[in-house]
Formats: sequence, structure tokens, C-alpha cells
Amino acid sequence: MVPRVTIVIVAWNVREHLYACLRSLRDAGVDSWTQTIVVDNASADDTAEMVEREFPGVQLVRAGSNLGFSRGNNLALRTMSTEYAWVLNPDTIVPAGVIEALVAEMDANAGIGASAPRQIDGNGRVQFEAAVHLPTIWNAFCDLCLLSRLFPRSHVFARRKMGWWDHLDDRDVPGLAGSALLLRRAALDQVGLFDDTMFIVEDMDLCRRIAAAGWRIRYVGSVAITHFGGASIQRAGEGRQLQIGYQSFWLYLRKHEGATHAAILTAMAFVVSGFGLLMAAVLRWVPGLPAGVRRAHDKVPTVARSLMRWALADKPRFRHALAAPPQESMVRNRRPGTVL
Repeated sequence: MVPRVTIVIVAWNVREHLYACLRSLRDAGVDSWTQTIVVDNASADDTAEMVEREFPGVQLVRAGSNLGFSRGNNLALRTMSTEYAWVLNPDTIVPAGVIEALVAEMDANAGIGASAPRQIDGNGRVQFEAAVHLPTIWNAFCDLCLLSRLFPRSHVFARRKMGWWDHLDDRDVPGLAGSALLLRRAALDQVGLFDDTMFIVEDMDLCRRIAAAGWRIRYVGSVAITHFGGASIQRAGEGRQLQIGYQSFWLYLRKHEGATHAAILTAMAFVVSGFGLLMAAVLRWVPGLPAGVRRAHDKVPTVARSLMRWALADKPRFRHALAAPPQESMVRNRRPGTVL
């Protein structure tokens, strides 16, 4: 059969996760009508060798360096010739019937530009991150101040993850996670690929551009994959993760909302981090804190200082290995042959 879907998996030092993911795809029987591309970001744990040895039918691309999520996926997406592309994280398990359900939904509704399944963690709990509202300063404030955790079902404080909704049914949503994102080639031809100056919110940026071009964003909660989550980014350390995430969010706001919103985000990160350091200093002298509170308290200084350093940094010159420099243009992320 002629492949209809290109499955793109970007991997970096996640050999065991990737093996389980590719094994699940093979067991699901999708080999006959999909093609799978693994982009290895210069892993040091024999990931590439495992793919060559265990999955000879998978196309392996050795990136030569750690390109991160966006650049790694774009490397493969530029070469796709199928009707659909499924961007899939390596730390996922895909049961039989999931990709078929996503393709059937998009086949039946030509206006859908992107779709994704429900995601559950290793313990079977629904991950609300799979279908979310687009990033805003208010949503970031609620997450940073833990309001979204204190009021997980609130329409005001838990708006980003839509905590009032169980995420079990099918519906159109503002944004979908890039960990299992099925994309229509025609939509990519129209709006371009991932913005490779971003990392962590590049999926929200792509969903926003697809929706702005008139396509629907569809969450298919009636089918589910298992997503263990964070297998690569966790290696960066919590403080560095936060810096990378906020840098991407800053770029997103500057791109879509303007310089004022980006400046507000910077000020908010600095003020909230400073308040966190102050509270941590006060709580240090409070006796009898519960163990869980004490553990969280011990993390605050490192995380807060990391975020304050980011807030004071020169954002256009901020560098990390997982994304391209901010000055690089989105034009380079167009698929070959598309109209600018």
C-alpha cells in the first residue's frame, strides 16, 4: 500500500522509550500504510544503532547534533510526501486503532488541519496537557503562582488546561500538544512548519497559525495513547527547563501579541520570582512544616534564581541547544515549493 501517513519521531538519549514506542507501532500493524522516520539528535546511548538493528524498516536520520524538537521535526517534515504527518514523541505507547481513528476523523472532515488523541500517563491518569487553551500571560501567572493547582477545576485559574473538562470526548480545541500531533500536509503547505526558534510552545504556535488560516483543531478524546512525558527535557534540570520554557513563551508573545506583552511577561517573571525568594527565606524559620511543603520549599531558591536570571537576560541573544537563535526567520521553515 502507498503510505498515507509519515510518522516523525525525534529522539535524544531515550533508547528504551523509543524501542517501546516503535515496538507498539509495529504491534499496532501500521507498517503497511505508514512510513516512520526517526531523527536521532546525536544520542550517546546507542539509540541510532538500536533503530538500525531492531527496526530496519524505519528510516533513520542522524542529525549530527542535538537539534531539539522543532528543528528535528522540521528536518523530516520538509521531505514528507504523504497526505498526513504524525509528530510523535518517543516516550509514547500507541495502541492499535489510534492512528486509524485520527486519520478517519480528518478524512471525514476536510476542514480539520490538525488532530490529536487523548493522552494518559503511566498510571492511567488523563493528561490535560494534550488539549489546552493557547498561552496567555494570565495562564502563565496562574501556573507560576500555583493557582491552577490550588483550583484545578476553575474556569478562571485553570483555564490553560481547561480543568473543568474531563478530556474524554471529541471536540474542537484551541491547542494540541506536539507529543502526538497529526497534521494535514495541505495545512502545513499553507502555514509552514514549526517555528524552530521556540521550544515547548512551538506546538501552540503552529496550532494558532493553522487555526488562523481557517483550519479546525480537533481533539479526539475517544482514543488514547500512553505518554510518559519529559524524557528528554528533564535532563536539562528544573531551573534550565523553566528558562527555556519562558524564553519560548516570550518569543511566542512577541510574535503574536507584540513587544508590550513580552515585556509584561518578563516583569511578571522577575517580580514573582523575587517574591518566591522572599517567602522561601521567611519559611526557612517556620518550624513543623509538612515534608511535602519542605521539599517544595527547598526547590524554590534554585528555580526562582534561574527565572530571575532569564528575566534579566538579553532575550534576542538568549541561547540554548534546543532551538535556533531568535533572530532566525520563519521563512526558513516553509516546506519546499510552498507559497510565502
